[in-house]
Amino acid sequence: MHAHTPHMCTGSHTHAHRRAQATASVHTRTKAYAQRVSAGKLFPSCPNDTPPLGTQRLTNGALCVDGNYAPCWTDLKCTYQVLGKWAETLWKQRKISHENYREYLNLSRDGVVSRKRNLDAVVEHEQRATRAREITERVDRIRSNRELFYEFPKVPEVTAWLAKFKQDALRYPVLIVLGQSATGKTEWAKSNFSNPLVLRIRTLEHFPDAMRAFDRSKHDGIVLDDLRDLLFLHNHQDKVQGKYDSEVEFASTQGGTCAYTKDLFAVPFVATINYSTKNLNALSENDFLSLPANRVLVKWPLEA
Repeated sequence: MHAHTPHMCTGSHTHAHRRAQATASVHTRTKAYAQRVSAGKLFPSCPNDTPPLGTQRLTNGALCVDGNYAPCWTDLKCTYQVLGKWAETLWKQRKISHENYREYLNLSRDGVVSRKRNLDAVVEHEQRATRAREITERVDRIRSNRELFYEFPKVPEVTAWLAKFKQDALRYPVLIVLGQSATGKTEWAKSNFSNPLVLRIRTLEHFPDAMRAFDRSKHDGIVLDDLRDLLFLHNHQDKVQGKYDSEVEFASTQGGTCAYTKDLFAVPFVATINYSTKNLNALSENDFLSLPANRVLVKWPLEA
């Protein structure tokens, strides 16, 4: 058997290795520099001819750019690849619009799906915020117009009912507003709170998905609007009376994948119903709804 002779690195091998490392370092720096130059050239090269914010211009108004290279989607002879992260950086710095960023992603063909998902989430959030602001402004405008909206009178029974929620209790009564359609029941119900969550119930048997939006730090009450069956309150007694020792579960299923919980302790519930609502006899016959301790009934409009 021949003994294995270890390889000894000679001086020439060491120098060659160092030269290779130096060459690779230069190539790396050159590539990084080339990418920075290309990214800089991309800055004013908007697809729809709208330059990003901060783009410098010459005295004649032309964009301050120079070079014989252009993005790879152009027809010029010398082009460079555009990385999706370049456009992403400009977008995050608010230097290009959502529309420009979306177009850049399509043209660059780099990380389109993941970056578009992030873009779509931001756009959706901004649109929701805009809609909420517009609704708030509209509500303030209409409610300040005395030809359209008048101040509702105070109802002693309701004042006493609201006072109950300022004290600890094992359960709280629900307020039921009974009256004909289109008489202002819902508007009056909302007027008893600063920022109630309004849920359109109608013929639903379960709470709508909008209940997920309930936030104790924002909403000071919940209005169940236009119940078509009074037994909705009976079936959801645990929710409208609020548990003090646990959160209440919604959207319960066998798999439990859609379920969520809310803390409803001492949260006032108001339900609006009309004379065609099913099972009105529950107000006098139902074990839960017939007890004055469990509900407060107000007939609308108020009697003079």
